[in-house]
Amino acid sequence: MYNENLDFANGLNLGEDMRALGYDIVVVNFPMCIPTGALTPRDGGADYIERNAFALIKIIQDLNARLQQNGSTEKLVIIGPSMGGLISRYALAYMEKNGMNHNTRLWASFDSPHLGANIPIGDQQYLYYYRKVSAGAQESLDLKIGSPAAKQMLLHHYLAGSVQPAGAPNFRQRFQQALNDIGYPKNLRKISLVNGSQKGLVQPEGVPCGIALNSRVDASGVVRVGIKLFFMKFFPPLALLNISASEATVNFAPKSNNTCPVFFGNYFANSGLNALSAQNPSYSRESLDLGPGGTFDTQQQIKTEAKITKLLRLLIKTTFPVLVPNHTFIPTASALAYQNNPNRNWSDDVSNIDLVCAGETPFDSYYAPNSNEEHVQLTVGNVAYVKDEIAGRFPTGGYSISGPSSMCLSGAQFSIAGVPTGATINWTSSSNITLQSGQGSTLATFVPTADGGGPGSFINVTITT
Repeated sequence: MYNENLDFANGLNLGEDMRALGYDIVVVNFPMCIPTGALTPRDGGADYIERNAFALIKIIQDLNARLQQNGSTEKLVIIGPSMGGLISRYALAYMEKNGMNHNTRLWASFDSPHLGANIPIGDQQYLYYYRKVSAGAQESLDLKIGSPAAKQMLLHHYLAGSVQPAGAPNFRQRFQQALNDIGYPKNLRKISLVNGSQKGLVQPEGVPCGIALNSRVDASGVVRVGIKLFFMKFFPPLALLNISASEATVNFAPKSNNTCPVFFGNYFANSGLNALSAQNPSYSRESLDLGPGGTFDTQQQIKTEAKITKLLRLLIKTTFPVLVPNHTFIPTASALAYQNNPNRNWSDDVSNIDLVCAGETPFDSYYAPNSNEEHVQLTVGNVAYVKDEIAGRFPTGGYSISGPSSMCLSGAQFSIAGVPTGATINWTSSSNITLQSGQGSTLATFVPTADGGGPGSFINVTITT
């Protein structure tokens, strides 16, 4: 887990980098286990989010007790990737509401679905359709799509039986209300790392209502010949049919408020038809499956885990003539937890908007790329951002230019502090003051023109992250 989740560009590792700076790294895992008295195992990572939040509270208390025993005044930094962002949000907010000291100075939500997550409803229907003949489909349906956490988070769940996006009955709406009620922790700095595009870019590989996955389960040559010979002898007209065990197609959801088929499946020459349509929600102009957001490879996993029961596997083979591996999993809007603007669409370009200043996100700061990235992918950019945050290199109370209030003809130096790593600095001034040197740096020298200063003289700096 340490290497898989903390590695980034060229074999670097965020955990190793932080340990080199003197930090301890604690990795919290929720493993598969068999509860006392139970007959079946429970996947801790897919358990109820609230239950895992209470487990995290115990860990936070244990770590703080160790700090106190060591006489340390250090505070915790908690990073919650994906569902871990919801677990840690609930835990920290619960502790604050119940007078429990979490001793945490920074909480980072890492591509977490604060407004819900998305697995294409066509993919879910595909697994449901093949559950009786595919061990992989049944396992994914039970342990992944059917887990408590998935039913709490997914915006559109197959159990809802709805064309419009709707969550699992008695799970999704109830959990989102619990999240809204608990709110966000307040006695710390909270930031969000996002893998979805802030420019509103869609996933480049897919097309709304276009094919995401097409599979064909064919009988072996020997079986097909045998069936045709049987038909020729007893039912001659049927011998002309293209004998195929099954074929299924998953389409991406539509865009805007449109409706289109997202799943079609059939067994044995068009018998046993099964079809499903879906409608896109009004809060996203783009397809929920292809809009701006962190990506996940559910279609690729379906192909990888396509397991037919052992008996049938000897007689048939499965192929995937068409496959688009990725889809939108955590919408950018969900990771940023859009709020307070009923006109904000989930597909909007927000790259030129400061959502913090506009009050449209509950976070104190956030980092989002221009292009969509793989869900919870560490990059050079977001690693540099979170390192600055952990080190406390961020503005506290706004920026200010340091320098004299007047200058001689020889000029004077002006500086700006607390600029994040990788930011662009641009100095400008009124026409009666000229930049002599330092454009792009935190220290610049200005000189007055021969006309001198006077009312209306100014020096500005623009910081672009």
